[in-house]
Amino acid sequence: MYESSSSGALIDMKAKKVDEFPMDGSDEVDDPKKGIEASKLFPGTYAMTGYAVNIMIKKGPEIKKETYNIMRNFQHNTVIRHLNFYPDSNAGRLVIPVVDKSFKSWISDNGSELIDRNGNMSELFKTMIIDICDAYNTLCQKKILIKNFDYKNLYMAKETTHRILVLVTEAEHMGIAISKIALWKPIRDLIAWCYMECKVQPSFYTVRYTSFIGTKHFTVKSLRRYPQNWDNYTKGEYMLYLIAAHQEDIKPAMGPAGISWPKQDDKLPDLLQKIVEAHARNKFYYDPKIRFDYINLIRDTYKHFGKLPLHFRNMLGSKQGFIEVVEQWSPSIWQDLYDVIGWP
Repeated sequence: MYESSSSGALIDMKAKKVDEFPMDGSDEVDDPKKGIEASKLFPGTYAMTGYAVNIMIKKGPEIKKETYNIMRNFQHNTVIRHLNFYPDSNAGRLVIPVVDKSFKSWISDNGSELIDRNGNMSELFKTMIIDICDAYNTLCQKKILIKNFDYKNLYMAKETTHRILVLVTEAEHMGIAISKIALWKPIRDLIAWCYMECKVQPSFYTVRYTSFIGTKHFTVKSLRRYPQNWDNYTKGEYMLYLIAAHQEDIKPAMGPAGISWPKQDDKLPDLLQKIVEAHARNKFYYDPKIRFDYINLIRDTYKHFGKLPLHFRNMLGSKQGFIEVVEQWSPSIWQDLYDVIGWP
């Protein structure tokens, strides 16, 4: 089947896949004037002799040939490919594959899929942030800096499942060094914008998760493992491995992490004091004046739970039950440790 484009070119409507770009031969873009939403993104047709590909066209004065030259060979599953560029009057035209809708439009209808009423991030939201971080990190590794990263250049893939996409409209090769915390600020700002858009206050865990992005121990891999929804088994095993692998690193980090022995009316909680005394009877000693001894006591109690007096074991139920008590004493202990040490 053939149709004529607005320019009169005869188009074979059996579409060629975008994955087959670049094509050989001369091309012609059917560039209509009617766009979608307020994103300056327009549907169009990329016409070749015997082929037609549905595409979209990003228009604007910020669209420059320099960015196209930087991005034309870059490929990442979360970054929208740059298929072609052409100038038009005072604005550039960037040819890209078809997307579904802008992220701003999508979140207006689907915000509850990202954030619950308690301000916690859903697994979908965290997956989106991880995907964006991975794309952003890959660009940085290639010394490519996105100059205008924000929600306005985010779109949703035209797929059955929700997948976020980044459109790079302004990029440059990195020049002077940028601090890690400053480099990753746009990602933290994006999370904050999502919460404002959904009119929900971020939970404690979201604040800590967001603050971790761009810090010393931040990597895409460490963000995937961030202690936001760990179960009690993972928390206990983390403590075991952490001390085994990083004991000398943990000791000086206790102050910056803000970790210390919990106090109630200037005394240790009654149960904690009794556990300290029970360990002392087995010749394991812990000094409440030494921050690291608190971490060591948690590790040893978890590891040797079966050696505690029977009445303690009955009271706590299991070593996972002991972890729940630790969180009552020190609610942010896992985030505090992870922020300064990371994953073992």
